[in-house]
Amino acid sequence: MEYKARALKMMLSATGYAGVTISGVSMWPVLQDGQKAEVVYCSQYEIGDILVYGYKSEGILVHRLLKIENGIYFCKGDNSFRLEAIIARQVIGKVKIKDDRNNNINFVVYSLRIAELFRYCNYDVDKTKQQSEYVEYCQKYLNARKNIQ
Repeated sequence: MEYKARALKMMLSATGYAGVTISGVSMWPVLQDGQKAEVVYCSQYEIGDILVYGYKSEGILVHRLLKIENGIYFCKGDNSFRLEAIIARQVIGKVKIKDDRNNNINFVVYSLRIAELFRYCNYDVDKTKQQSEYVEYCQKYLNARKNIQ
């Protein structure tokens, strides 16, 4: 997977943009499984941006930037639980998207709370899904989707 990240970075540096195909439901409903997304390079990233980055042995992830602290970027999928800590050199680019209804401070704060709730529930997805705060998050931001990751 590291090869794919390097190739994507090279394409971005040569042309200024690249395409990726979304795989999975971690960014649902903003990004759909199988959707093509344009990635652009930026010199700086802002809270709320959807970043594309290499993450450990998992390969390339496409998740939202929720917090920056002491040079560490904290990202999470809108429809997932885990908060990932990365450094700037792991970032390949950001998704260029017209209608990103979750790119706002209210969503970012709520999504961070869900990551904390997940930690509080000892990283147990089922237990987290049973919490009223998570149910409210689903209703407000994920349209109460039933088969959440």
